[in-house]
Amino acid sequence: MLPSIRVVAAIIINTENQFLMARKKEGKPLAGYWEFPGGKVDGGEADITALKREIREELNVELKDIKFSFAYTYRYPDKEIDFVFFRAQIDIGKIRLTDHDDVVWIDMSEIYNYKIAPADREALQHISKTEKPKD
Repeated sequence: MLPSIRVVAAIIINTENQFLMARKKEGKPLAGYWEFPGGKVDGGEADITALKREIREELNVELKDIKFSFAYTYRYPDKEIDFVFFRAQIDIGKIRLTDHDDVVWIDMSEIYNYKIAPADREALQHISKTEKPKD
């Protein structure tokens, strides 16, 4: 049985129905890949508490309207990651990056133009089935 890690991630959406994607900076695992921001859930920590903490640490913003979206398990050769995704909006704060070197707001139609982290590609399939196109 592979070791398992629980990870929460935010699908942050702006008023134009664009998604926030963050690019991992050099020196970090998956440097240069774009991902949904988030991180590991600490032992005994609730998922939403972990999400708020991770987004505060990584982006320097607070979230609002946090709602469960979907979950799945992604298998690497040496471990499994149990992902839990939440939809949210930025409440307060100005984005300041720590684990990433860039962020972009992207329309769903543009998202495949980016080098997406392997584990986050599956999330895109879930999102493309549930998101309404812009009017």
